[in-house]
Amino acid sequence: MIAPARRWEELVAAFEWRVPEEFNFGALIDAWATDRSRLALHWEDESGRSERWTFWDVREASNRAMNALGALGVGRGDALLVMLPRVPAWHERGRSSRRRSRRTRCAAPAWTWR
Repeated sequence: MIAPARRWEELVAAFEWRVPEEFNFGALIDAWATDRSRLALHWEDESGRSERWTFWDVREASNRAMNALGALGVGRGDALLVMLPRVPAWHERGRSSRRRSRRTRCAAPAWTWR
């Protein structure tokens, strides 16, 4: 048996998140969208329906949604809550609303009606 070099408890105690001072998720998606075939999301629901979105698709859809929010009068700094189930549109709306408003919270329902 190979003995681990460090115990789990030691690893957990020594772990720390290295979070950058600033991180622009939208810029990352834009950079990856330069390759129109790069897969960003594969989604499938309980009935077997599936969707595949590339980073290009996410960028284009979120730009359309961001422009729609602007047309509705949502501006930088406005508080905004996006609440959708975990479907591809959740990611699109989340990104677009964060680009339009820095005070966005994305939420998914914790339960569903059956």
